[in-house]
Amino acid sequence: MESRIGIRYAEIIRSMKDKDYLFYAVNYALAPVEKGIKPASVLNFSKNFKDMYGLWKRYKSDFYKNNMIEFVTININNDRELVLFYNNKILESTIYDEKNMEFLKNYGYRKNMSLDECIMILRRRFDEEFPHEIGVLLGIPVRDVEEFIKNSGRNYLLSGYWKVYHDVDRALNIFKAYDMAKLDFIIQNGTYVHK
Repeated sequence: MESRIGIRYAEIIRSMKDKDYLFYAVNYALAPVEKGIKPASVLNFSKNFKDMYGLWKRYKSDFYKNNMIEFVTININNDRELVLFYNNKILESTIYDEKNMEFLKNYGYRKNMSLDECIMILRRRFDEEFPHEIGVLLGIPVRDVEEFIKNSGRNYLLSGYWKVYHDVDRALNIFKAYDMAKLDFIIQNGTYVHK
């Protein structure tokens, strides 16, 4: 994202009250999911900055949930809550894609499972170890997820929204689409000032 957009975002959000701050930050992060160009995102609500964990606990029942975006806690401890936000239809088509499912079978997912059952497996896997297969659910190409695991996160060609091991041009186009979705969110919410 262009640095001036990020700077403007930081200026705007710093001045907001708790609930507005939470909802603005969440909706900004979810802009690519809202636009339908990303199946899901995971947000980490921690106590580290502005106690996002406490804010999320307090206001999550007020969080706008529409027909497209669902959310579920996938892991929680005393300091943080990891929440999966997803577009039901896009996440289903991502999981049940033939190449993706072939990979996900290695981690206990099956084609005959419902989306809720797949999410339950993901939640259980978080209790055991970090489930790197989550990358597929987040829209990362399966080849990049496989190479990330194989290379322990090293030897990548490009690092952006994920570590890219194959098809850099495609990844750059996706990164740009994610950035544009976030910029659109800022503009639509009257917080963008072009300099």
